[in-house]
Amino acid sequence: MSVDAAQLELLADFEPTPLTGANAGLVETFQSRESSYAEEVERYLKRQALLESEQGVSKTTLFVSRARGFVGAYATLSATSIPTVGQTSTVLREVLRTEKAFVGAVMIDWVGVSDEVRRTGLRLGERRVLPWLKAEVVAVNRHAAAPLIRLDVSVGNWRAYRTYVIRWNFKALPVMARDGRPRPAPNPDLPAPPPEFDNRTYVKMFLDIYAT
Repeated sequence: MSVDAAQLELLADFEPTPLTGANAGLVETFQSRESSYAEEVERYLKRQALLESEQGVSKTTLFVSRARGFVGAYATLSATSIPTVGQTSTVLREVLRTEKAFVGAVMIDWVGVSDEVRRTGLRLGERRVLPWLKAEVVAVNRHAAAPLIRLDVSVGNWRAYRTYVIRWNFKALPVMARDGRPRPAPNPDLPAPPPEFDNRTYVKMFLDIYAT
């Protein structure tokens, strides 16, 4: 679906703004309550995000509407790596054609879009947050090699999993099934998660910034 001029204007209205003590009150304008997973996203932003930013263990960026002064989305990032060895990770070594035991990455610890923005169909996460994130990771790579963006999502959070694979173009790594054996990542075209996977199991996903 193409983005028209009016949508581009709406997307540009959301300004990436680092979360600090000075603007922490803005988090109270963010609401995400359409599911239990969405509630966790809201709870983290309001209870933990600022503390972790001040501790230096993660950094949160708010996407604030300049016109209305509310938080439409946010992303919390940290540094990490993805192993290229092990039953569920060897595929990554083949994709990247590397012999290195791990590859540097920027981790999406949390990402969320408010209920109000989600209901508009604007797709702020895909069209505003993700392009900003890619640009930030490219900047990191000027001085340190971290060519991947990593994201872990639980099988039970099926709507999010499908969004990240289908719309955000993340590649999901193989997953341990209930029987303890690695299986190919779940097919995102399915209407519900396959029964062979526990809903609490996390799927490791990555996006190669130079391949997109």
